[in-house]
Amino acid sequence: FNTHPDFTKLSLMLRKSFEPYITEPLKFLEPIPHITVARIKKVQEFVLDVSINETFIVNGMELWQSVRTPAGVTYPVLAKK
Repeated sequence: FNTHPDFTKLSLMLRKSFEPYITEPLKFLEPIPHITVARIKKVQEFVLDVSINETFIVNGMELWQSVRTPAGVTYPVLAKK
């Protein structure tokens, strides 16, 4: 993918909003275009106050599963469009 300053700005804004809920160190400092729909470890309530007035083009989609093993985490693709 090609980096874009608007995407980077949006990604960093969202990261800052979620900082109180991030429990593991980030593996990537530069944003990678993806959307995590759900990652459930334990149920807790939170309020996210982010307003996004942006549009973007989606060229493809993949559904990944996070699989933790003693050797590390893998992300097999469950579906792709």
